[in-house]
Amino acid sequence: MWDPAKQTRIDLQTHNEERDLDVLVDNQLKFHSHIRNVVSKSNTGLGPLKRSITSRSPKVFLKLYKVIIRLNLDFGNCIAAPQYKGDIRLLEGVQRRATKVINRLKDLPHDERLKNSN
Repeated sequence: MWDPAKQTRIDLQTHNEERDLDVLVDNQLKFHSHIRNVVSKSNTGLGPLKRSITSRSPKVFLKLYKVIIRLNLDFGNCIAAPQYKGDIRLLEGVQRRATKVINRLKDLPHDERLKNSN
């Protein structure tokens, strides 16, 4: 790029990813890395949550899940409507692991667990 005031050439730096308002966007305006980071944070929080609660009742666990884990998953508009199947699978994986924590729902298929947990 040319700078007319200094009569010199300015070299612009390129970045593969940029973080704005704590949302990662790559140079093709996709949110894959943001979703991977959010899923990683959520999975990291799910482990201590499972170990720390003694009551595995659906009511108690779902409240804690919504307050602690779901806030991470809902952060950023790209999470509200992910466009790629791989991203959807990653987000649903957190849900699958979370619904398996509830004792009475543990052996049911994923669709049944979702119906019974809401």
